[in-house]
Amino acid sequence: MGQISSINFKKSNPIQIQHNLRILPPSYLIGGKFECNRNFKETIALKEAMVSNAIEKYTELTGQKFQAKSYEWSAVVNIKETTSMKDLENLSEHFQKKYGFQCYQIAIHRDEGHINEQGEKVINHHAHMEFITLDRETGKNRQRELSREKLREMQTEVAKILGMERGVDKRISKRQRIEPRVYGYLKELEKREKKQELLNKKEYTQIIEAFRKEQIGKGLEKDFFRDLSNLKKNFQEVNQDQLSELLNDILSRHQKQEKEYQEKIEKQEQIIKSQALELEKIKQMFDLQGINYDSFINAQNYALNQKSVKNEQTINQNQENASKREKELLYEQNKLNLINTNNMKNEDYYFLQDFYKIHSKDKELQEQPSLKVYQEPFKQMPDILSRNLWGDHPSILKDETPLQTAKDYLKTLLNYLKNLAINKESKQEITTEKSKEYFRNKVLNFEKREEKKQGMGFSR
Repeated sequence: MGQISSINFKKSNPIQIQHNLRILPPSYLIGGKFECNRNFKETIALKEAMVSNAIEKYTELTGQKFQAKSYEWSAVVNIKETTSMKDLENLSEHFQKKYGFQCYQIAIHRDEGHINEQGEKVINHHAHMEFITLDRETGKNRQRELSREKLREMQTEVAKILGMERGVDKRISKRQRIEPRVYGYLKELEKREKKQELLNKKEYTQIIEAFRKEQIGKGLEKDFFRDLSNLKKNFQEVNQDQLSELLNDILSRHQKQEKEYQEKIEKQEQIIKSQALELEKIKQMFDLQGINYDSFINAQNYALNQKSVKNEQTINQNQENASKREKELLYEQNKLNLINTNNMKNEDYYFLQDFYKIHSKDKELQEQPSLKVYQEPFKQMPDILSRNLWGDHPSILKDETPLQTAKDYLKTLLNYLKNLAINKESKQEITTEKSKEYFRNKVLNFEKREEKKQGMGFSR
């Protein structure tokens, strides 16, 4: 009997790419080889290009805002000892043509498994395939089209392409006796997976921290990051899927709150606009008929108060956003100050890599003269660090250039943002006072016109 094939899909977790590349290796490795068709930088670039292209296609074809969210999926494929990267690339090409799934990374792992009772290594030969399920021609999420029937077809197609035996259909296995060797294999696989799936404390913390970094700069409130911090402090015995579900639940809850808040603001702004139009109509009517009502004065005062409240809310919101970002940057500054280049830890090294990746997207880096000088170091440093990924990475940091550059950039950025916040707040306060003065003058001018009309014999 040939080896049994299988493919199982699940939503991608925040550190799946790092897991595939063994940047964040699991605790249950037993030694052996692994292979990946793209490095970290290439993988991220291809993934982002796929998503960007799909969004563009969708907007172009439909004229609607892109709304799909659940389009990042990971597949675990059972393979033979002789399965090659070319075999898996053929499989990914099949998924592209038939199902519209775009594969941006393939990893072959031959370093996981268990030690049996005889002390022998039993390797779990498998591969990870990372997909964006957005069609590259239409931008639509093709994952929604997968029915149970298509998933069964997919299992058959995988077995054929990889030259393996298809697993037993669940509809049959529930009614018929499974062949003994198949049953034994499935039970052994189930036992290994159950043993391996629980995360240790280090893996648990790393996943949450990676997820936190992904959300920086996306407009989430400080309560969201506080919830993540509490989750990290309170270690739970969960697997990757369960932890991903917890993280996504927290994110969804806060995104919903943010959406409701924005809708409320938009509704209030619409009310103010409508009232302003009504006031303008009333004013025109008064000018034509020579009528003066106290209600108009009250309406003008009301508009003045609404404008003041809105400006004050804007100032408060900007102050809160600036404070939130300042705290995040100060946290990073503290982490950088704690790094010892003579005793570099893996987590410090990866933190430095992430720092250059995240801050290379800062809009200030591209626009502000005081920060533009760091553009070239930010282009070079990720490659310098990546070249040392599999070597003795502390050695490259002994000259302290990557670390010192990061510190200098962060210090300059903090100073710039502080001055920007002060100037912005001052400008908004001046604008608020000008708005108040404008409305006061409108009311006074109206009253003067009415007094003049009365003096000429017009009645109120």
